Amino acid sequence: MVEQALTATGAPYPWLAEPWRRLLGYHHERRLPHAVLLTGRQGLGKRRLAESFAAYLLCQQPGDAACGECAGCRLLAAETHPDYLLAQPAEPGKAIGIDTVRALIDKLSLKPQYSGHRVVLFDPAHAMNAAAANALLKTLEEPPERTLMLLVSAMPSLLPPTLASRCQRLPVAPPPRETALAWLQAQQPSIAAQAALAAACDAPLKALDLAGSGMLEQRARLFDLWPAFVQGRAEPVQAAEKLANVPLEVLIDWLYSWACDALKLTQSAPLRLLVNSDRAAQLQAVAQRAHPDGLALLVETLLRCRRQLAVNAQLNRQLLLEEVLIAWRRLTE
Repeated sequence: MVEQALTATGAPYPWLAEPWRRLLGYHHERRLPHAVLLTGRQGLGKRRLAESFAAYLLCQQPGDAACGECAGCRLLAAETHPDYLLAQPAEPGKAIGIDTVRALIDKLSLKPQYSGHRVVLFDPAHAMNAAAANALLKTLEEPPERTLMLLVSAMPSLLPPTLASRCQRLPVAPPPRETALAWLQAQQPSIAAQAALAAACDAPLKALDLAGSGMLEQRARLFDLWPAFVQGRAEPVQAAEKLANVPLEVLIDWLYSWACDALKLTQSAPLRLLVNSDRAAQLQAVAQRAHPDGLALLVETLLRCRRQLAVNAQLNRQLLLEEVLIAWRRLTE
């Protein structure tokens, strides 16, 4: 098999070796899909993987990765390569609108300006509104020649099923915890690697960002509040004061992770399966007091809130926070 002979030395991060091999395999075996959907939680390097593969396809003399020196690589580095197109929100939290997708489609009606491939990157793909997704769907049904569309999404369930079904799905999984811890400590020897990785749900890049942002201290204070919340010794107003400096997206991710861990413990799961293993004692205390139905409701509420945040930049965040706090407070009811 050609894929077995490929190396992973061009992978942008060690844990991306397998998806990198798969992408190279598509190309070397001449079975490159017209669209690839890269999925996986935030902080795993999906966009970096997509950009690296785009650079590889546009490079005029690639080896295990793009050479970085040819005319194609220089154009890409200067963000002027005519065969590389990018669709992303104008601002974080905004949608990718139909005008953006239509402009891309107009460019795709022309042939690639160089002799190789043309690459279109959508990130995050789930930020496309309904009209934009429908416009792209028509292009996927009749894909242009020598064109690869790379769709990056941490929430692929928000994509229309008709669009997602026309893409080759390539999941990006978190690395083994030992691998991630070793990488984090190599990047920043003084890092509290275990706590950072737990706060990032095993995503190394997100862990590195959190460790340098002061969020780990916020996580510790919030975690200390949770047992008191479940035992009825703390009220939502107290929680809200402690949450003032925590971005709502981060808070929801943390609570979702904690609730899932506590739910596992109500079912006698071993501690090694916990994402937040550094807080096992507090999670056990919560699992002993909280009702499984309450935990399941909290998980469902947090999932719904996370989806709303991903697709609606105009969302009333205060109301969303209140909904989360109410579901959190009702764990023992």
